[in-house]
Amino acid sequence: MKKTYLMLLLALSGLGSGCTNDDGTTESPSGAAGEIQLVFSGSGESEEYTKAIASNSENEIKNLKVYLFASSSAEAGDDEYYYMETWSKTDATPTGNQFLLQSSGSSYKASIKPGELKGLPYLTLVCVANQDDLFKGDGSAFGALTAITVDANGAPQNAAAATDLADFKAAYTANLAADGIIKTPLAMTGMEKTKISGSVSKVAITLKRIVARFDIDNTTATSRLTITHIALGQGRPNASLFGAALAEVTPPAGVMTYADVEYKGENANQGTLESALYVYPNLATDKSFLIIKGTYSSPSTGQPIDVTYNIPIVKTPEDATPTDPANYIAINANSRYKLHITDVTESNIFSTFEVEDWTSGGGVIVKPENDAPVFDAATGFTAATGGDAGDIPVAVTYAGGATSTTEFKVVDGKSFKTTLAATGKIRAEKAPATKADVAPDAWLTFDAPTYEEKDGIWYTTFVFKSTDATGKQPVNVTFINDAASYDPDLWTTLTFYGPLAAPSLKEVANGHSTGNAVDMAASTATMYKLNNSLIKVEAMCIEGVTVEVPAGFSAEAGETNGYTTVYTVKIDNVTNLTEGEQKITFKNKEAGDVKTELTVTLTEPGMTMEEGTDTNNAADVTGNTIKVDLDVLATGNFTFKVNAPQGLTAGSLACPWLTITENHAWANTDGNRYVEYTVAAKSGTPANFDDFDILFTNALSGAANLTVTLNKAASKPKLEAATAGTASDFNGTVSFPDASTATVDMYKADGSKVYVKMTCDEAAAFTSVTGLSMTKESDDNYEVKVTDATQFTAGATTVVTAKNSSDESRTATLTITWLDPTLDFSVTKDTNTAATKAGDAINVAYTTLDGGSFEVTVTGPIGSTISYDAVSATSWLGVTPSKKPTELADAGDGTTGEAVIGFRDDAGATTDAVVITITNKVDTDNSYKTKTITINKN
Repeated sequence: MKKTYLMLLLALSGLGSGCTNDDGTTESPSGAAGEIQLVFSGSGESEEYTKAIASNSENEIKNLKVYLFASSSAEAGDDEYYYMETWSKTDATPTGNQFLLQSSGSSYKASIKPGELKGLPYLTLVCVANQDDLFKGDGSAFGALTAITVDANGAPQNAAAATDLADFKAAYTANLAADGIIKTPLAMTGMEKTKISGSVSKVAITLKRIVARFDIDNTTATSRLTITHIALGQGRPNASLFGAALAEVTPPAGVMTYADVEYKGENANQGTLESALYVYPNLATDKSFLIIKGTYSSPSTGQPIDVTYNIPIVKTPEDATPTDPANYIAINANSRYKLHITDVTESNIFSTFEVEDWTSGGGVIVKPENDAPVFDAATGFTAATGGDAGDIPVAVTYAGGATSTTEFKVVDGKSFKTTLAATGKIRAEKAPATKADVAPDAWLTFDAPTYEEKDGIWYTTFVFKSTDATGKQPVNVTFINDAASYDPDLWTTLTFYGPLAAPSLKEVANGHSTGNAVDMAASTATMYKLNNSLIKVEAMCIEGVTVEVPAGFSAEAGETNGYTTVYTVKIDNVTNLTEGEQKITFKNKEAGDVKTELTVTLTEPGMTMEEGTDTNNAADVTGNTIKVDLDVLATGNFTFKVNAPQGLTAGSLACPWLTITENHAWANTDGNRYVEYTVAAKSGTPANFDDFDILFTNALSGAANLTVTLNKAASKPKLEAATAGTASDFNGTVSFPDASTATVDMYKADGSKVYVKMTCDEAAAFTSVTGLSMTKESDDNYEVKVTDATQFTAGATTVVTAKNSSDESRTATLTITWLDPTLDFSVTKDTNTAATKAGDAINVAYTTLDGGSFEVTVTGPIGSTISYDAVSATSWLGVTPSKKPTELADAGDGTTGEAVIGFRDDAGATTDAVVITITNKVDTDNSYKTKTITINKN
């Protein structure tokens, strides 16, 4: 077991006007008078490990407080340094006792300007990182700190009550909960002294972690053990912030079993898993032990068996009992403990512990010469058997032209050899170059090595082969001298890259603005055309990515994990967007023509309103305004829809004069992105009929909202049957399909008239029609009379319109179909074809008639009468008794009158013409009065 030691070089500065700078000079640093410049570091001696031992999260300073204790003398003991004030780290603009912590190389820098107490110029700066609250050793709250006060002469006034540094050093962390675990960021502390001298001071402070860390070295392939969880038994529940001596306890009192920590990470069960467990310091007498849980693959059955091992944290000298209490070791703060598992059975683990100081920037270590395998980048690769020089990896070239000695690009599908030298045989292990789960490392393989020993130096040769390497994650190959220690710092690692590939894209789940979507299979996306509308994609490219976007867009790089970076593609300015599809191009940073394109379709984000069903025609939609005819709506309802791409929030539906009910909730399914409302008239007398606005708020942030206005339309005039007035009895009856529509058949004759009743909630009047008069009689009855029949055409229609005087778009209509009042006749059913019509006469060839018959069909207004003049018993022509009508009857259409008169050969002696007279029912004008039909014997 080896141990390295961290040499803490705490630089005491500020005791005079000057201080020691980072470069060893002593001139005064620049700054404001009274300012104290702080440098926080975890580095030790100048000789450092080749890589940092601590991870980024273990070095993180999430929050930091600097407690200032003041004294009158630099040599004063801790009980004479009194609490003065506290300064706190902030990430915003500092106010009051706040400061910014700025990274500076491997250190952090800050600046504070504390208050000054007369007579107490010497300060101890106590720094506590990642620990918000202070506690006592028994877990109770530490309590408030009491600041020292001085009088005008600088003499302390409350020394007995003020918190002194000795009291403060008794602070502990909080007790660990039964189900809790210690996580990063880790609590760290450090302190240093200075003096307020009127000039700037500079203080270097080393922060040390107050916890210890366990690394576990286990390879399932050789141990048959797969670890799933790890914990600590009989561990301390808290820790002193300032290294106070721990009191001995008698387990189980004063100790606890830590909660299980899931055993996972890049090298879990495949080598050394760093930072597997964090624990608080303890004493050897605590008899702490590691609890290893997992499965053991039985060598006899090959089946996994659930196992739990308790491993005492002990040293094992020769001839000693492993569980001898004297051999337990204490766990110290800021130290690493590595458990090497060498062999495992179903009941036991054989292992060794290694203890090292744990530093962020390195520590002092003396390394055996030639322990690390030696690789010569200039000559290290040769072609494999059957290959040529073109198969050999090429060193990576950095910006500025320098070439790497540890990073190389391989040729896909080729083999190559490399030979390394060391004091012993070398083995190789490979793993993905980062923890990012991008692709397996299977693309690079190597055969079992060959060995050659010369002059005490072993030369180990490996043959590598790349297969399907393009675009894959780089692979680290670590060469380990089996004759050297387990120290990773004595390993040699080479990194191999595959050929260039276009960036591969992956959707970031739940990373897009509402409604935006990405289809990686089709390399397409849809985005709403809104400022700040965004999508997020992960772009993986070994060489890095350059993103090009069209006008109106931006692309911002965010979180990076290994070779994968999350990009936010956002619309910055809608007005700058071009029409049509948008192309977002992700280019390989080393080769712009190696790229991946994402085609973006822009979608309109606005809402629209449209009318739905309206069987009674009660609603008239113009834009986003609905005019509602309450008269028509009184017996029904109508619907309207609001189309919203991603949902909406509706304002109040409490209209005073309408009942508005949602009948279809918004749903995000294709063709169904709308909400629908049913509107009906409200019963009773409304408080008002004011316009009612409904505000619909778009679910898409930044998209326009929609206001739908319900407006009570002016009333339509209402038409109904007249209650007074006598219409011409030859005209049809006025019918009313609905309250605002009337129809009538009317003869086009001067004086022909009908009556209709017209009312309106507001004032209304009929528009004028040439040839007609509309005269209001009593009780809103109107006489509609023909004044000039020549203005109308038989068979045509005339629409008489009644308009609301305040809104002439609100109308009712009376449609008149004009009937011809003219009398006419024709000869029909002439058995011997003896009769011929000539004007108003019928000439009969008597000899052709020869005992036969014929009929005359008379048409005209219904009710017109027929008289048979000059028809006698001795006439040559008689009227068939069964076909001797006296008036024109309804022909079947309700408007046309018709009569069929039968004539026959009576063989009488009289040869005078037979005269038939039809008297027109429409008797308003003598021109239509009568028609005489004269039947002549030829």
